[in-house]
Amino acid sequence: MPLTNPDAAHAAAVTLRPVDRTNWRAVVALRITPAQQATVSDICHLLLLCHYEDMWQPLAVYREEEVIGCLIWGIDPADGSCWLRGVRIDQRWQGQGCGRAAVQAALDLLASAHGCRRFVLAYNPANTVARRLYQTLGFVETEERMEGEVVARLHRAGG
Repeated sequence: MPLTNPDAAHAAAVTLRPVDRTNWRAVVALRITPAQQATVSDICHLLLLCHYEDMWQPLAVYREEEVIGCLIWGIDPADGSCWLRGVRIDQRWQGQGCGRAAVQAALDLLASAHGCRRFVLAYNPANTVARRLYQTLGFVETEERMEGEVVARLHRAGG
């Protein structure tokens, strides 16, 4: 189910679509900056999580008909919170609001399609760009850590 985020301030609208046989090669071809490679999970690792662990689902981020990013999501069976992982935007599209638009679109999609209200994500503490982005979207860091990463949570009111 594609979802457009019309509120993206500096980016063209983005849509989210499941990663499938038509777009997985474009997802794997996404490139991040060399500096980000130390703080962001490898995309093939994330796709393998989706394939071998029942919890995770991959989404491709599109701008018009071009894959410009991806993320994975899953609902934690322990507490029902919705996790976002591996949010990435190709280096050609960074700094244009596409990451913000993608995360916002994911939050909206998961709230409307799956009733999610509690969201969780984790990021490398050295990834200050991700930290700022998630904080501006309302995520609050917790004392929790997952595999050395900072865990942040967001609760959206029902509606």
